[in-house]
Amino acid sequence: KEANIRSHEPEDLSPVQKDIVSSDDLCMSIITEQFKSGLKNLREAKYKESLECYNRALELLSKFSGFEELKSDITLERGIVYWKKGKYEEAANQYLEAFKYLEKIKADKSVKAARLYNLLCNIRRLQAKLKEAFDLANNAMAILKELNLQNDIEMARTYHNIAWLY
Repeated sequence: KEANIRSHEPEDLSPVQKDIVSSDDLCMSIITEQFKSGLKNLREAKYKESLECYNRALELLSKFSGFEELKSDITLERGIVYWKKGKYEEAANQYLEAFKYLEKIKADKSVKAARLYNLLCNIRRLQAKLKEAFDLANNAMAILKELNLQNDIEMARTYHNIAWLY
């Protein structure tokens, strides 16, 4: 579970504490809006604006402990922006950073981790690093089989990646 920025009900708080909680709530709302704006800009191929939104969201999020899964999600989306811009190594770096957030919360054997392996596989394929790409696809496959997700969309992506590499 992610950290909860509210440890008490509002009626248990002093006026100063209520202001802090209200400030935290506002900050989390801004983070959410920045993330949504980043996704919208990405869909519209406004890559610079998308990166600006994601960067602002991560900067605000750095003020909170926890929220590793959200940090991973935002970082993954930054990687997609770099991939679409043809900056493959920067995309790979973002995916690796996103994976580190998942490791912090022991989610490195999750569907999201498999997705990151598949995204990295695609980058390495585009860079003609086919052995590494194949290993990454197999890592994704192992996670999804362990989770017993044979009909998951990520499994389909994994099979697609492996087939493409052959």
